[in-house]
Amino acid sequence: MDTMTYVLFGATGDLAKIKIFPAFYNLFLEQKLPDSISIIGAGRDNMSDSAFQHYVEEHFQDAQFWTAAA
Repeated sequence: MDTMTYVLFGATGDLAKIKIFPAFYNLFLEQKLPDSISIIGAGRDNMSDSAFQHYVEEHFQDAQFWTAAA
């Protein structure tokens, strides 16, 4: 697979935080994602790109994230 586009509906919700983000992180660590990937997130909360990136980054630093990712 050369390229991939993944559309995530509910990107600001609990399921994304608890399951989807850790799954993408693990796929990245295992080098199972294509070199060229686009992830499009849609959610109810109105956020800028940088605010959403910060939101995701906060969850990577959250202890619950690491428990879910294990």
